[in-house]
Amino acid sequence: MFDGVYNSKKHENDLQNVLNRAKNNNVDKIIITCTCLAEIDKSLKICETYDPEGKFLYLSAGVHPTNCYEFIDKNKHEEKEIIAKKEYEEFIKYFKNEQVENSKMENGNKKICDGEKDMNNLNEILLEKNLDTIPGFKYNEKDKEYLENLKNKIIKYPNRIVCIGEIGLDFDRLYFCSKYIQIKYFIFQLKLVQMFNLPMFLHMRNCSETFFKIVDIYKFLFEKNGGVIHSFTDKEDIVHIIVQNYKNLYIGVNGCSLKSLENINAVKKIPLNLLLLETDAPWCGVKKTHASYEYIKDTYEKRAYTNLKKIKNIIKCDDNTIFKERNEPYNIADIAEITYKVREEAVPFDLFCKNNSLKIYNDLRYISTVNKYKVLQIKKRSNLKKNHNIRKMEDNESSFIDIGSNLTDKMFDGVYNSKKHENDLQK
Repeated sequence: MFDGVYNSKKHENDLQNVLNRAKNNNVDKIIITCTCLAEIDKSLKICETYDPEGKFLYLSAGVHPTNCYEFIDKNKHEEKEIIAKKEYEEFIKYFKNEQVENSKMENGNKKICDGEKDMNNLNEILLEKNLDTIPGFKYNEKDKEYLENLKNKIIKYPNRIVCIGEIGLDFDRLYFCSKYIQIKYFIFQLKLVQMFNLPMFLHMRNCSETFFKIVDIYKFLFEKNGGVIHSFTDKEDIVHIIVQNYKNLYIGVNGCSLKSLENINAVKKIPLNLLLLETDAPWCGVKKTHASYEYIKDTYEKRAYTNLKKIKNIIKCDDNTIFKERNEPYNIADIAEITYKVREEAVPFDLFCKNNSLKIYNDLRYISTVNKYKVLQIKKRSNLKKNHNIRKMEDNESSFIDIGSNLTDKMFDGVYNSKKHENDLQK
């Protein structure tokens, strides 16, 4: 979409325009979410083209759960799914057995298990005995080669790649990749977290029971390195589970997180110190059908959107050319405004959100000159409702980090159903 492609070409690539709008709306940094090796290469090219100094654009490295068929040969999906299911059962069985037998032993003498901490330490010992193996699972040379390629990208680009992801589970879209294949390669990619001590950018859709079962086994990794469950769409009870049971597990909020009243009630329960903002552009924008739309209705309806449906020829874009059909990083101000209003905060909200991002993504903190940015309390910000389209924000106004945005998408190249505008990524 950022290349103007929406099923067919609508406009030339407008990614420069998109980035200009983001900066003008005080987006300080963007993490480009990668879902496979090919996207890492494309994202690195975007970084070098539009941010050669390395102060604005960063990326993740990993394989999205719906892309995990990339690890295996075509025409073997059903066979591999059956094998992966058995392997996962052995994986779970192994840790249950080892915890019972080993957590009660010390120097050959039985002792009372010291609860959760002992289990956590035991799992770390078991999994770090040999990084080349994972109990229960068997990975072939193709698997190892793919992981090695991911590893080499992280080694080669340490100032760009700031997290492992997007990894996790998606049981809503099993037609893209089956359940146990997803599980097998989610666990496989946690090796990268162990190798590089980077935080995780996590995907969790309709899979909380299995997801948390895996997280429990690797709990030491989360406590040590942290992670964010991005595009959170679960209910209040899942927020409670996360807050009560896991340290350093953050929750990312975007337009999809604010779709229904149930979603909004869940967002209200997220502790401020665990709340992160994102757009997940070009998807997950706030729509008129969303329960949260009322909080930005005036702003949204007064924006001068370009109607893609009326475009017959490929158009050129500038910094004021925006489309309803495509979400983009500058919209993170909408997410901040909605989230702030529904939570009725009386604290410098956006400062907290930015500091959370800098805390979890250590590399961003060290790379950026965070002592130079100035932030006012959001209640003193310029009135967002008066910003009908795009405007230049002053240096002393609030700034944001978009922790998740897929700038490699064809929409930024102008392709929707057909070409609508020239590439506007610079703008």
